Amino acid sequence: MDEGYSTRANRRTLALLVRLRWLAMAGQALTIAMLHFGFDLRLPLLPMAAVLAAQSLLNIACQARARRGAPVTERGILALLLLDVLALAVQLGLSGGTTNPFISLFLLHIILGAMLSGPRAAWVLTGFSALAWMVLSRVNLALELPHDHGAAPGGDFLDLHLWGMFICFLLAAGLMVWAITQIRDTLAERDAALAALRLQRSEEDHLVHIGLLASGAAHELGSPLATISVILGDWAQEPAIRQSPELGADLADVTTQLARCKSIITGVLASSGAARSEGATRGDPAVFFDQALRDWRAHHPGPGLDFRNDLAPGQEAILDLSLRQALFNLLENAETAGPGTVALHIFREGDLVTLRVTDRGPGFAPEILAAPAQPWNSTSMREGAVLGLFLCHNVARRFGGSLSLRNLSSGGAEAVMRLSLWPIAGDL
Repeated sequence: MDEGYSTRANRRTLALLVRLRWLAMAGQALTIAMLHFGFDLRLPLLPMAAVLAAQSLLNIACQARARRGAPVTERGILALLLLDVLALAVQLGLSGGTTNPFISLFLLHIILGAMLSGPRAAWVLTGFSALAWMVLSRVNLALELPHDHGAAPGGDFLDLHLWGMFICFLLAAGLMVWAITQIRDTLAERDAALAALRLQRSEEDHLVHIGLLASGAAHELGSPLATISVILGDWAQEPAIRQSPELGADLADVTTQLARCKSIITGVLASSGAARSEGATRGDPAVFFDQALRDWRAHHPGPGLDFRNDLAPGQEAILDLSLRQALFNLLENAETAGPGTVALHIFREGDLVTLRVTDRGPGFAPEILAAPAQPWNSTSMREGAVLGLFLCHNVARRFGGSLSLRNLSSGGAEAVMRLSLWPIAGDL
């Protein structure tokens, strides 16, 4: 497990110990008051209150440390548990030592140490508790029982010792149930986090495989496209073609489509994570997206596109061809969703650049809204569309952003991609 996860786990453990100590102190205070005033036991209230006050100060210090975000180590957790054992030993020493029925509360700290800090901490707490037990058997203040203790509540059915064992059982059971419930919730959160990490790793591995396939396809297509380009160049010099306007126009169209094929291969490489080094560039995001939309409109003259770019020009950031391909994927998905105007709005939202694409189609299917980042999760039959949202999600994540989808109440759908395009100089 990485260091960051261990730190977060230790902080959660510290928070659990703080809450558990507050509950334990409340139980101690209630028990002391009940025994002293209800059962007429003569307890040294002032020293016992001082121990509770010291524990309260320790708890307040732990809470302040947690709020500051200070690092928490396993040794620190063990030290806190040892201090709790020491406080319990002092309280027992002030109230009968090993004859006190609450002596079994030592087991509570050992169990907590085993659950929260592992077997080594549990053995350390066991040894320290055993040492405290031996000291208490020799050094303690004897309980001053009332002369009429037989008339205490319970009378002949339960003497004071049995009442103490019963209260100890209730206190230990309540604390253990609460602690185990909290630990169970923490383990559930950890399992969910691990599952999310496994899913992310699986998606990243899948993206790597796509990149390898794209690289292989580009390598295989490179040679025939280069050959076609050479042949087209030779044909352009042929007298018959130069003298025929129709053949010249056809040759120009073929040359344009060949250039587009090369551009598509470059975009596929960029979006799959296998972009060449020249894919990353320095540029103005406002200019970059304006140029991308001009290229889009050049190859999609049919559908209406309502485009608005509110980014302030004159900034410079690290850009990538994968951004262009991701934007094209969103626009193509919106275009194929159904007839109507496709709208694109690009603007700044805090520290993020937001690309919002809307359409007037039937909206996203429930399975896509539930898992937009899953590969092959698409209801579109258009070739290549099954990977569009998956690639957009990974591009957004690579730039520290996110992709969110929703259906509009007025009809249609909305895809919002947020990107953290950190500027090289100035604010974006």
